[in-house]
Amino acid sequence: MYPRSWNPGTFDQITSLCRAAGFNMRLGQEAVGMQSITSLVATGFGVSLVPASSQLLRSTGVVYRPLRGTTPTMDLAVAWLPEKLTAVTQNFLQVARETV
Repeated sequence: MYPRSWNPGTFDQITSLCRAAGFNMRLGQEAVGMQSITSLVATGFGVSLVPASSQLLRSTGVVYRPLRGTTPTMDLAVAWLPEKLTAVTQNFLQVARETV
């Protein structure tokens, strides 16, 4: 798991999901970044809740399983400086709006 200070909202959401499933997390090792977290799982440090997109990392020895009974979601936001709006930023914003 990553440190709570890195993303308190998501950390608290994961903690709540664990409690709702009937257990409390027991943190052993913290890491920042999905590659680091899945590498820790691959070396036997335990299990972790990760986004479905983490399956693209294909770490040897890691098995991904969906959570039963719940489909957690997370809100994402985009921030930019209006005075520094480049063509690349405009294109990104357009794609982001179209996919929401």
